[in-house]
Amino acid sequence: MAGNLPLREILSLGVFFLSLTALILLQPPQVKVSELKGVGKLYKVCGTLIPLKSLQKGCIYKLVDETGEIKAISFSGSCEPGYACLYGRIDEYRGEKELVILAVD
Repeated sequence: MAGNLPLREILSLGVFFLSLTALILLQPPQVKVSELKGVGKLYKVCGTLIPLKSLQKGCIYKLVDETGEIKAISFSGSCEPGYACLYGRIDEYRGEKELVILAVD
């Protein structure tokens, strides 16, 4: 029941769907890892995904390209390594910048 969802979860889902809609409509710029800046901004970035931790629903990765690395979080799918181009939103968690993966190209 929706009445039982905490406000934080409802807001998180709302932000996710707004970000996904913006992703589809705006086609964010493709950048290198070292150019990822600005909490809330959408980007496309390509690199090697190295799984760090499997989640109940998703995975925490290290995304690496020739300019640097960043933690990347997926809230769906399995935890598999490889090269990928990702669409994501920059977020900050416990003082560290991370890429929340919204889609894979």
